[in-house]
Amino acid sequence: MPFLKKPHLNDSEETRREYLYSLRIAGLSYSDIRNRLFEEKNTRYSFERIKRLIAEHIEIHNIVEPFENIIYLELSRIDEAIKAINSEVKQGNVYAIDRLLKLLDRRAKYLGLDKPIKQEMKTTNKVIVIGGDEFEHDNQSN
Repeated sequence: MPFLKKPHLNDSEETRREYLYSLRIAGLSYSDIRNRLFEEKNTRYSFERIKRLIAEHIEIHNIVEPFENIIYLELSRIDEAIKAINSEVKQGNVYAIDRLLKLLDRRAKYLGLDKPIKQEMKTTNKVIVIGGDEFEHDNQSN
């Protein structure tokens, strides 16, 4: 969904909700949306109001976010964060490297890369008698 036209003071609540929702879907965090509105000289929006209006838009229109869309949105945010710290990582900034590792860990969790791999192990009971031959041992008692 592309950014909608910025609402004016006399626009309806629905227009404002649609605009805020379009910003959220585009990948902006609630803080980013508030900062953008502040830059647009529309300071009437508190953090709580932004969240409420977006939640109302979702409820009114019965929007169900497909799981894949949410994961895609979060992965794209991680990609942007990695790009932002990449130069610091290359310079050896330990804090940036730590952040990178945390971002990569989060990405792996979203992609399911850190799920345990099911491994099957087969064993046989063999007894080696010193001075004798190897043979199969039956664990059952007589």
